[in-house]
Amino acid sequence: MTLLGAGAGVTFLDGDGKAASILDVSQAYAAVVAGFTFRNAGQKSGCADSDDPGACSGNWDSAAVYVSGDGADAACPPPLFFFHNAVTASHMGLFVNFRARAIATNNLFYGNRYAFVANHHQDAALLAN
Repeated sequence: MTLLGAGAGVTFLDGDGKAASILDVSQAYAAVVAGFTFRNAGQKSGCADSDDPGACSGNWDSAAVYVSGDGADAACPPPLFFFHNAVTASHMGLFVNFRARAIATNNLFYGNRYAFVANHHQDAALLAN
């Protein structure tokens, strides 16, 4: 799957404050997402500690962009290549869960409560620049 926007300054995906992820690529392999601004992903309620993004997992979480792995099978490509995007005004910007081998580079995160969250045995993601 490849999603290419016309550029983060002109292509907006807006969550309208709803408590749901704008984009969930958990079942994808080698998804490429570039050239978007993701904004206004809200926070779900009902978590034991809504101020700690690590206190909840799975269906409790909503992020502008969410990806969950399947144990980081090294023989498969990372499920997400995320670059040249902006993420703003969201509860969580990019949430990488359960060993998702996401590669996120050259993105701009601003005005989020949490810009990048890696959770649940996360040792396989790369966040750079």
